[in-house]
Formats: sequence, structure tokens, C-alpha cells
Amino acid sequence: MSTEEQTTLRVATEAFEHFKSGLASGQWRPFLDMLSTATRK
Repeated sequence: MSTEEQTTLRVATEAFEHFKSGLASGQWRPFLDMLSTATRK
């Protein structure tokens, strides 16, 4: 697996964890912050 693929997988995994946490707790800020940061890059 290339470095780029590993980075993509790491970011996707982190985003999914924030998403699951948001579903469970109603705290969406970490997930939304991650999305807004990703669109700026």
C-alpha cells in the first residue's frame, strides 16, 4: 500500500470514528471540523 493510500485510510478511519461518536452523543463538532479542514487543503 502506498503512502498516499495509507494516509487516505487513516483520515477516513478517523472521520468515521468522529461520525460514529456524533451519532451516539450528538456532538458533531469534531466531525464537522474535520470536514471543513479537509475542504481547505
